[in-house]
Amino acid sequence: MSFTWSPPANPRKIDYYEYLIAISGATTTEIERSGKIAEYYHQLSAGKTYIIEVCAVTNNQRGLPVSLTFTMIPNDPGNVREMERGQSYLKIEFDAPWDTYDGFEVTWVEKGSGPSPVADLLVTSYNDDSITVEWEKPTGTTVNGFTISIDPPPSGQSGSKDLAENIQEYTWTGLSAGREYNLIIEVIFADTKKPKRVSSLSANYVSTDSISLSWKVDQSSSQDNFKITYEVTGSNTEWTRETTFTQGQLQYTYLIEGLSAGSTYSISVIAKKSSVQSDPLEITQTIQPKSVRELKAEVIPSGISLSWLPGFDSTQNSYRYQYQGKNVKLNIVPWVVINSESVDLQNLFPGERYQFYVDAISNDQYSPYNQSTLATTYPLPPTDLTVDRTATTVSSVRVQWKDDVTRSYITSWDIKIASRGTDNIRTVGSTHERTNLDYEIPNLTAGKNYTVYVYGKSGNQRSRDASTVDVTAKPVIRSTLTEDTARTTEDTIVMTYSESRDGLFDYYLFSLGNSSDTVTRKRSDNDRSIGFVDLEAGVRYTIQARTVSGGEQSTTTQKSITTKPYPPKYTCNPGTDRLTVILTKPSGFVDEYILECLGDCSQPTSNLRANGTVKQEINGLQPYTEYAFKARSRRFDKYSNVVSFSCNTEIKAPALDEPPRQTIWIPSEISPTEFHVELINPFLSTNGDVVEFSLLVTTDRDDSRNAAANQPSWSQVREQLPMPPYFAVNRCPDLFAGDNKCWLTSRRKRNVVEPGARVQFTVGGDMNCGIGDESYCNGPVQPESTYYVAVVGYTENGLHAVGPFSDPIRTGMVDSKGVNIVAVVIGVVLGTFLLIFIAISLFLFLRKKRASRQDEVAQRPNKEGVAPFDSDPTGVYEKIDQTSFCKESGPLYENGLPPLPTSATSPDSAYEAIDVNDSKYNNNGGDDIYNEITDITHKP
Repeated sequence: MSFTWSPPANPRKIDYYEYLIAISGATTTEIERSGKIAEYYHQLSAGKTYIIEVCAVTNNQRGLPVSLTFTMIPNDPGNVREMERGQSYLKIEFDAPWDTYDGFEVTWVEKGSGPSPVADLLVTSYNDDSITVEWEKPTGTTVNGFTISIDPPPSGQSGSKDLAENIQEYTWTGLSAGREYNLIIEVIFADTKKPKRVSSLSANYVSTDSISLSWKVDQSSSQDNFKITYEVTGSNTEWTRETTFTQGQLQYTYLIEGLSAGSTYSISVIAKKSSVQSDPLEITQTIQPKSVRELKAEVIPSGISLSWLPGFDSTQNSYRYQYQGKNVKLNIVPWVVINSESVDLQNLFPGERYQFYVDAISNDQYSPYNQSTLATTYPLPPTDLTVDRTATTVSSVRVQWKDDVTRSYITSWDIKIASRGTDNIRTVGSTHERTNLDYEIPNLTAGKNYTVYVYGKSGNQRSRDASTVDVTAKPVIRSTLTEDTARTTEDTIVMTYSESRDGLFDYYLFSLGNSSDTVTRKRSDNDRSIGFVDLEAGVRYTIQARTVSGGEQSTTTQKSITTKPYPPKYTCNPGTDRLTVILTKPSGFVDEYILECLGDCSQPTSNLRANGTVKQEINGLQPYTEYAFKARSRRFDKYSNVVSFSCNTEIKAPALDEPPRQTIWIPSEISPTEFHVELINPFLSTNGDVVEFSLLVTTDRDDSRNAAANQPSWSQVREQLPMPPYFAVNRCPDLFAGDNKCWLTSRRKRNVVEPGARVQFTVGGDMNCGIGDESYCNGPVQPESTYYVAVVGYTENGLHAVGPFSDPIRTGMVDSKGVNIVAVVIGVVLGTFLLIFIAISLFLFLRKKRASRQDEVAQRPNKEGVAPFDSDPTGVYEKIDQTSFCKESGPLYENGLPPLPTSATSPDSAYEAIDVNDSKYNNNGGDDIYNEITDITHKP
C-alpha cells in the first residue's frame, strides 16, 4: 500500500522533522523516515486490515500520532467451474483465495445482454506510473466501440474511457508505483436500439465526497443499465460508472462517491441498451468543501485575529465567518464572506468571550460543519484605582477600584506590586469578589513606597495594561520624647527625641498639638532637639511626633510639656506686727503661688491658690523689722523662677489696751499744790514698743490741745489761769520705774514697759522748780483747781498716743490760820539758797546735755533730709515752717534712746507748743502758745 500525510503545523518554524511510522501486524512494525510525507510499504497480506500511525519526531520528542485503518484487497478466487445446471439455476464451484477474506460476491449476467468479452486482453507494457493493454475484437458480431475501465481510477482521472471500434490498445497513465489495478474492457455492439434520454437529472444530496443523483426515464423507454460519467469541470479527466437497476422503474438514484471536496463536477447520465447509449443528460454540481482545519483565534491588542487552513484535498473559493458573545454581546453577527484564510476582527468588546464560526465556500456549497473556536478579548484594567487610606497599616495597604460593565467585561482581577521605581514586579494575589472591589496587600515594610498594579481578567485573558497607584505602608515611630528642662522657659519649649530605627521614612514631623505650628527633621539629622517659641506661659502643650513616608504618617507619639509660669508680681502692705503680701497674677496661667518667709515667721511657707490677686497676711511679726521673702508660681508640675523681695513692718502710734486703763487719783493725798495718782500703762506693744512716756496735766479734758505730741513745760504755763495743758514729765523712759526716776536716772537705757504696769506719782510735787527754768519739771499745781491726768506714750519713731484721762481731781484750798511767820521767813531763805544751787547745777547739766544732743541731731537727718530741732522747748517752736515729724521708728542712738521730738501733733486738731518768752506772743494770757499745724502723724 502507499499512503501520504501532511506535515504538522509549524508555529515555531521548525524546519526539520522526522516521522515515526508504525503499522500494526506488519513484519516491521516501526520505521523512521526523515522529511518525507509519503511512504510505500510492502510485504503485507491481501485482505488483512492494518492500523497505520504516523507521528512527528524532533529532538527525540514525539508528537501525537495520526492513524489510518486500511484493509488490503483480497486475492481473487480461482478455478471457477460449473457443478450443476437447472432450468432456473446454475451451481458453480471455485477455489477460495489462500489469504484473508470475509466472503464472496457472485454476479450473474444474462447471456447476450452484456458485452462479449474481448479476446486476448493482454498487458503489453508497464512502468512505475503507467500500464498499456491490448485486446482483440470479438468475432461474429458488429462492434461499435469499447469501454475500458480501471479500478481504482488514477488520481484526478475518470475510471473509464469510451473508445472507438478501431482502437485495440490503451495506456493508463498517472498511476501509483507498486499499486495493484483491475482493468476491465467492454464491447459496445451495434445492433442494439438506442434508448431514450433520461430526464429530471438532479443532485438530491451533496456531501464533501459524494453526490446522490436522481433521474427519471420515459415509460416507453427500455434500457438495460445506465452509464454515469462525471468529471471535474474544466479538466480532461473523466470518470465513468455503470450500474444496472431493476427494470420497470420510472425514477432512479445513484450515489457517486470518492469525489474531491469542493470541486464542481460535470455529470452526465446515459441510458444503455446492450451496447447502445441514449443521448446524455448533463448537470453541473459543486459538492461541499471540507471544513476548515486548525482554526485559531489569536488575541491581538486591537481584537481577535482568526486564521485557519483549508480542509485536506478540498477546493474552496471563499470563506465566511460569524461570531457571538457569550457574556455581554449576545447578538450573533451576520455572516461575513472573505477570500482570505485569516481576518483581524477589531472593535470587539473588551473582555468578552466570543465564539467564532468559519465555513469554507465552494460556489454555492458550504462546508458541512461549522468549525468554531472560543476566544476572549483582552479586558481593560479597572478604573478609579485608589488607596483606602483608612485601612493602611504599617504592614499592609488596601487598594480599591471600580468595575464599569459598560466598558469592559471582567471576571477577576490580578494584583501585583513592586518597589516604587523598580521593575521587580511580583504577584500578590487575585480576587473574584465582586461585592467589595478591593484587595488588601499584606507583608509590607513599614514606610516603604510601592507601586500597585491591578489587571482586569476575563477567562484566561488578562488586560495588557494595568491600572497603577503609588502606595506607602504607614511608617512607624519608635522615638522617646524628653523635655529639655534646662532650656524650657516661659515662652519656649525645647524637647529632644531618640532615633526611630524601625522601617523606612523620609523625615520626622513634630507639631504643637493639632496646630499648624510644625517642625520637620530629616532622618539623617544628628541634631535631635526641637523647640517651639512664642508660647504662652503656664500652658500645657502636647508635642506630637510622627514619621512621614510619602503621603503617609505614622501614628503619633506625644509628650505633654508645660511652659514655665511667670513668678507672681508682689507688693507689701505693712503693719506693725503683720505684713500683708499681695501676689498678683502674671501673664499666662498659674495654679498656685508658693510664698516662703525666710525670717522668724509663724508660717514659713504658704501655698496659695491663684485666683486673681491673692493676699496673704503674716502675723506675729516684730515691728520695724525687715523680712525677706521668696515667691514662685506653679502650673501643673512646672515651677516658675524664684523672685526674692523684702518687706518692713511699721511702727505706728501706740495702741491702747481694751478696756482703757485710766490713771487713778488718790483722794487722801490731795493738797492745794499737789495730788497723788496711780499711773497705769495703757498701751500695748502691737504697734511697736512704747519706749518713752510723758505725763500730761490739763484742766480741761476736752481741750483740743491735749492731743499734741509736745506740750509746754510747767514754767511756761504756771502763771496762766486756768493752767493750759503741760507736761509734768516729758519723754521719760523710766516713768514707771518709780517716783522721781525721770530726774535721777540717765536716759541712755532703753526700758520697755509692760502693758498695765503701775506706779504712784505725785503731780506738783517738785517744789524747787524755778520760775525762769525752761526745763520740764513737776511744779506745784494751782489750789482750788480741777485737773485731769493722762499718760502719753511714744514709739521708737516718735509717734505718740494720749492715754485715757483720769477722773477730775480737785486741789485743796490754802489754809492761812496759824502760820508761823519766822518759820516762813527761814523757809523762804533756805529755799531760795537751795533753788539757786539747784538752778546753777541744772543749768550746767542742761547746757552740757544740749551741746551733746545738738551734735547728735546734726549727724542724723530726718526723712526729708532736714536736721531736727533741738529738744529744748524754748528753741523747738521758733520756726513753725521748719517743724519735722517722724512717721516711722528709726534706729536707736548709742545711748539706747531716740532723739527728743521737736514738735508734736494731735490726731484731732494738731497743735504745736511754742516758746512763751518769744516777744511776738507778749504773754497775752497764754491762749496763743499753741499754733495749729498740719497733721501728718499716724493715728493709733
